[in-house]
Amino acid sequence: MKDCDLETAFLEGPNGPLFCLTFLPASRQKQCTQVIIHVPPFAEEMNKSRPMVSAQAKQMASMGYPVVLFDLFGTGDSSGQFEQASWESWIRDLLFVCEWAQANFSVDKLILWGLRAGCLLASACVQRDTHKVSRLIFWQPVVSGERVLTQFRRLDQLSLSVKPPGLGDSTAVPEIAGYRLNSELIAELSQADLGSCPIPPGVHLDWLEVTALEVLKLGHASEQTLQTLREAPHPDICTGVVRGDPFWFTQEVSMVPALLEETLRLLGSPDREELSVDN
Repeated sequence: MKDCDLETAFLEGPNGPLFCLTFLPASRQKQCTQVIIHVPPFAEEMNKSRPMVSAQAKQMASMGYPVVLFDLFGTGDSSGQFEQASWESWIRDLLFVCEWAQANFSVDKLILWGLRAGCLLASACVQRDTHKVSRLIFWQPVVSGERVLTQFRRLDQLSLSVKPPGLGDSTAVPEIAGYRLNSELIAELSQADLGSCPIPPGVHLDWLEVTALEVLKLGHASEQTLQTLREAPHPDICTGVVRGDPFWFTQEVSMVPALLEETLRLLGSPDREELSVDN
């Protein structure tokens, strides 16, 4: 018996056609009440993480959740070039996919599942529209756009100087690790920060990290950001750390079964009554 069915489509997004792959429960006798949308990481991390993301999506679908994977404008199989993309255009893409998923599956609430920089994008989406999302799942979140850019520059040990608007050559499009970034994307991403995006009331956050170290503990930057997020009224946050390799970064395909299992444990059945945990 199949665990899930797959459907592919190109959605007419706000910036151009977006490639969309949906994992559907094989048995769809009951109307689904929640849909999960994956928010992909930045640049090459998206490609390296596809095996893990696909494995998790299949497992989520087997539990009864429809799961939507899509490529942002200028990435993957979607239209446009990476150098044409901006942070704002990606926020619009995500908001569009959220609206499409709500209409397509006739649900009121969504679950956004972000990976790395995708957590920043998911958080920005929730700030724009607090009524669509009931839950956030963060995999190895990068706490700020500055950190995303810093880690990205280290890929080939290039130093990229971001100049204030109006200074220098504004038409220059620097290339790092084979990706060309325009100045608008750099400027907008630099301003993204999880600590400045409080989790709205009624939205549950699962914050999960992977470490190869013997001691299972969150990173220092994550702890600081979570401390800020917990200052909001009635924070509903659950955290966890599992042992494994950084699959979004490793040269060879790497899988972290412990992360898949912990995510499913926290998520539970779509028919289960939601539990609030504040660790």
